[in-house]
Amino acid sequence: MSKAVQFLLRHYRQFTGNSFLKQIPANNPPLAIIGAGHHATGTLYPCLWHLGANVQLICTRHMETAHAAAARWPGCKGTTRLEDILENKLIIGVIVCTEPKAHADIVSRLLAAGKHVYVEKPLGYSGRDLEQVLSANTGSTIMAGLQRNYSPIANKLQNLVKSPLNYHYRFEVGRYPDGNAVFELFIHPVALIVHLFGRADILSITVNSADQRQLLQLQLRHEKVSGLLELSTAGNWENCCEILTVNDSAGKITASYPNELMLTETPGSIAGIPEEKVFATAAVTRQYLFPNNFNTAIQFNSLFQSGFYTALQVFLQNCNGNKAQPAEVEKLRLIYQLLDRIQESVTSR
Repeated sequence: MSKAVQFLLRHYRQFTGNSFLKQIPANNPPLAIIGAGHHATGTLYPCLWHLGANVQLICTRHMETAHAAAARWPGCKGTTRLEDILENKLIIGVIVCTEPKAHADIVSRLLAAGKHVYVEKPLGYSGRDLEQVLSANTGSTIMAGLQRNYSPIANKLQNLVKSPLNYHYRFEVGRYPDGNAVFELFIHPVALIVHLFGRADILSITVNSADQRQLLQLQLRHEKVSGLLELSTAGNWENCCEILTVNDSAGKITASYPNELMLTETPGSIAGIPEEKVFATAAVTRQYLFPNNFNTAIQFNSLFQSGFYTALQVFLQNCNGNKAQPAEVEKLRLIYQLLDRIQESVTSR
């Protein structure tokens, strides 16, 4: 290897390392975390550490757990009292990831105390719960943990979809006996279609259930596109499926969350005859995202590709700039309107 190439590589590595360090603002706002369970410590904590979050307090039900979690951040303290966060004027933002049924009450109290809040889904189990929480807000940022909306695949889809004709979204996981599948699982695909296509009306819902398995089919109509949404807990947790297919004027877009995205272009025609029948041409497929388990760069990390990293990054930026997000609140309302209708159909069956 020539000295010139070695010089370029050395300075490139130095540049990328410095770029990461400069992403961490010197005036990162003091934060608190509520929760230290499996999801919090395995998903949110690594992202927050990499983002350089200034975590000052961690609240859990057991003091031993609180102290162990707090030891991950210099100067951080553990507590079992929510009041320690509510009464601390220095704490700007709070990440909530605890028992889902407790989210609505905790978030309401945090918002009333003027804290910015990032809360893992669900925020509540009905539109009424959501409105009660929002009524406590005095102008703070509130973000729900709908990480798909912040994923690279969602960002690229927004740019790729130009003139959608229709879509088919299949979301399939395994049995879910320990919670509410509509508000805890199906909220993700519902949130993503609202994010991509806007407000939706449900034209019809078909519900089938047996042996703790639910299978739902929804026909939806947005302002500019209609779609079919399949929601299922009849699959296998070891082989979950989440595929969105959009028939667009440019071709067929296929997105397999979180890291596969391709466009198969619509072939031309001659006097109404498909070109591929005349010239036997191969289909043109462009790949925009693909799995890469070899490259360890941040953009190929599963937490980044799933959207967790960027969602928390946006929250930290909002805390730092003291910005509320009214558009996100309205989007939450649209999501919960759909979820209420789905839950009603499931319950009444």
